[in-house]
Amino acid sequence: MFSRNRFQNILKFVHQVDTKKLPKRNDPAYKPSQRFKPLLDFVNRKFLRYYNPRRELAVDESFVGTKGKTSMLQYIPSKRSRFGVKFWMLVESVTGYVLQMDVYHGKRFDPTPAGTLQGTNVVMNLMKNSHLLGKVFHVFADSFFASFNLANKLLRERTYLTGTMRTNGPMPQMIKNACPQAGNAVYARQRQNMLCRFRDHNRKKPVTLGSTYYNVIDTLNVNLGS
Repeated sequence: MFSRNRFQNILKFVHQVDTKKLPKRNDPAYKPSQRFKPLLDFVNRKFLRYYNPRRELAVDESFVGTKGKTSMLQYIPSKRSRFGVKFWMLVESVTGYVLQMDVYHGKRFDPTPAGTLQGTNVVMNLMKNSHLLGKVFHVFADSFFASFNLANKLLRERTYLTGTMRTNGPMPQMIKNACPQAGNAVYARQRQNMLCRFRDHNRKKPVTLGSTYYNVIDTLNVNLGS
């Protein structure tokens, strides 16, 4: 055990990289995470080296609250800690085991390629960096990440996708305009893409779900009586 002051002094002067060789703030190669990026790369390599994930994976964000000053700082009013650093996470669905993570530097340092949604770009990068594309994995995601275009991109890489989707992107008009009654659903299929527009009993607006893995199966409820 040692004092708090000694710990803070050690923390202040111990670095993962030689800071004298790092790009300056006005350098195009500068990244706000460059001081701890080697540590992030190290743990990402270890995540996959010692664990073989199951087929079902999930992509989501993780928000780490902080009072520190950094250009990576994000402000999200709905979070408990409104200021923090955002991480993109690829995890195994069943256990939550982290397979790959990447820090979000903000729009200035992590611009999304033209014609590509940010969510699509994030998922493809996580899957590529973890070397899991082309191995028939099944990715689950919410509407920020999942889209019709992402489903097709992953399918070309022999990877399935299931998730809620927003209707303001490319999607068959039949699904976009569908407004099913409570408890009912409307289905559409385009090649291997299955789309479902469903409205729950306690919701005013329907939810759109897309999948390149699941099929529609008709079921019948039978009342056997008392």
